[in-house]
Amino acid sequence: MQSRLKSISNIFAFFVLLLSLFGSSVNITPAYAAGIVVNTAADENGTGADCSLREAITAANTNAAYGGCPAGAGSDAITFAGNYTITLSSQLSSVTTDITITGNGAANTIIQASTCNPVTLPGGCTAAAYLVFDVSGGNLILNGLTVRHGQGGIYNTAGMLRLTGVSVEANSASFGAGIVNSFGTVILHESLLANNVAASFGGAVANSSGTLHVVNSTISGNAANGTGASDGGGAIDSYGSAPVMTFYNSTVTNNSAVAPNTAKSGIWREAGTSFFVNSIIANNNGANNCFRSGGSGTTIAGSNIENGDTCGLNGQNADPMFIPLAENGGLTQTHALLPGSPAINLGDTSWAVAEDDTTPLTTDQRGAGYPRIRGTSVDMGAYESACIGGPYSVPAGDAPA
Repeated sequence: MQSRLKSISNIFAFFVLLLSLFGSSVNITPAYAAGIVVNTAADENGTGADCSLREAITAANTNAAYGGCPAGAGSDAITFAGNYTITLSSQLSSVTTDITITGNGAANTIIQASTCNPVTLPGGCTAAAYLVFDVSGGNLILNGLTVRHGQGGIYNTAGMLRLTGVSVEANSASFGAGIVNSFGTVILHESLLANNVAASFGGAVANSSGTLHVVNSTISGNAANGTGASDGGGAIDSYGSAPVMTFYNSTVTNNSAVAPNTAKSGIWREAGTSFFVNSIIANNNGANNCFRSGGSGTTIAGSNIENGDTCGLNGQNADPMFIPLAENGGLTQTHALLPGSPAINLGDTSWAVAEDDTTPLTTDQRGAGYPRIRGTSVDMGAYESACIGGPYSVPAGDAPA
């Protein structure tokens, strides 16, 4: 199945090219025409007076009232009346229109396929056999929530997926355990992909002939456990027809693949291009940070850190010196920089920008209250330090500005 997915990439790309020749456009910032408020944690489907998340997505897709939810209208905004952990009984309906879902923070709005963590299987629990979110040609924007415990977190096919302040964690699948991006566009902004495990390739992301932008985000602790020649990419496997990967002020660390694919523990580029600016790509199963078996080249800008020389960054070859993933304030967990880290104040401020290469980054991954630039220059990676010296402490030594 995995090999088949990789082999059909060129065929699908041909049809995508034909569509582009006849003129098509994707609006990745839909106007919010209608609001639907989820007011229950129950996974209702067409029953009861309450409006569940499942019903809200159906109402948005169909522009018709469903269950306890009002009709959607064009580009829909779904919000939550309270702090809910929503446990699904099956995969949510595929997103086929423009939908924005805004939670109350990654710790307060949790969308999970099951209560069973499929990575650790506590107490021998039975894991879910389905995804959490699926995007099929639509545009889905997720803000301030957690996606977890699915047989894959999010599958994006020829659509646009943007995450801001989102944690995609503890999902397990054959490939692309966190996110599969197939001929679509994925933008990670101030977000975290952590502890997702693929049986074969693409622990955090399988980027199949798609565009992946990683901005102010962290990819940490993911794994690809396949032993075949087509397996690997503990953090990312990018393959197919002209896939694109870009990394802006982001951190990719502590990801892994198993022998004989340990060299593919971090970012595996099988095809396409990669671009790095002000980022930390380090400590992925030792110094197995990048494996470039194909593609047309690596472009770098600003300053980057790697504890080795597998990514072609031509930056600092050093230990970035950060603590394990933890709650350091803000939207999602981060790797806080220690005093004396070579990442502090040594980035290129002119390149502290978003994926459009123009919009300045105003905060680090943690969001409001955590400025992107605190010292003489931007730090490298997703976390901006306020360290001045002395013992490191959180949050006393790194309180919001």
